[in-house]
Amino acid sequence: MYWIQHDFAKQSDKPYEKNFSFGIVRVPAKHGPVDLEALLHKADQAMYQQKRMHYLAQHHQMTAE
Repeated sequence: MYWIQHDFAKQSDKPYEKNFSFGIVRVPAKHGPVDLEALLHKADQAMYQQKRMHYLAQHHQMTAE
């Protein structure tokens, strides 16, 4: 997913940076009723974890240059 974000950010000739964040939660097909609030909470947690990993990857890349 890092490369999708990286490519998205580079596909612009605008003078500003663009990016996005996402959180993915897997729900098994035969799961039954789902609590939407709990599902959104898990997706938010996954998104913030992804944001931390993205930040660390960018920071690592900058310090390596």
